[in-house]
Amino acid sequence: MEYNFFSIGYDCKTAGNANIYYIFTTDGVGGAKGLCYSTVDVTLLGGLGNVVIKNQQLMTPTCEHLTATYHANGSDIWVMAHNTASSYYAYLLTSTGVSAPVITTIGSIPSIVQGSMKFSPAGDHLACPNQGTTFFELFDFDHATGTLSNAMQLSNAAWMQPFSVEFSPSGRYLYAAYDPSGNGVLLQLDLSLGTQSCNYGQRNDCRKLQHELFRQPPTGSRRKALCR
Repeated sequence: MEYNFFSIGYDCKTAGNANIYYIFTTDGVGGAKGLCYSTVDVTLLGGLGNVVIKNQQLMTPTCEHLTATYHANGSDIWVMAHNTASSYYAYLLTSTGVSAPVITTIGSIPSIVQGSMKFSPAGDHLACPNQGTTFFELFDFDHATGTLSNAMQLSNAAWMQPFSVEFSPSGRYLYAAYDPSGNGVLLQLDLSLGTQSCNYGQRNDCRKLQHELFRQPPTGSRRKALCR
């Protein structure tokens, strides 16, 4: 049975057609389906909506890593995926559909293809864990061109099995989880220092965190206390 540990998917609405939603998914554990998208027209079936395009493949194989952010124009959307080597594929979603990818080869080759990656709220940074190692990677992102640059490793010999990442709403802090022995540890990395030896604090015994994909918490969420 195929599975995706995170059930990674993003739904996006284009500025050109408010009735069409694009749903992007990655297959679990580097499966053959890779990165796909489907479209849903919410006006069909009397307003209940129905699938128009289903599982249109964009690339394979991929890591589970998948995230999205707005283009510099504030309306189009970059959807970022990561192949099983060291290349990142940025697809621009516009009112006319999905573009050919902007490919940046940068950073390390993933040891294990599971986990999450996330854009910062401003869309100017991308964070990605490398499970099977002891580091997370941080990149600059040009949300006008779709290219990555300035790879930086945030590492510590104790950070075994890095798995999940999320930025604080301000973008100053990166929250990252690693799982050395099934217990889970949550890190808070202060990125404002601009060095590879960012100050960090940690919260131990967060086993549940290894089973959740970090998401920016909604207003009033109990997770809001974790972010500043």
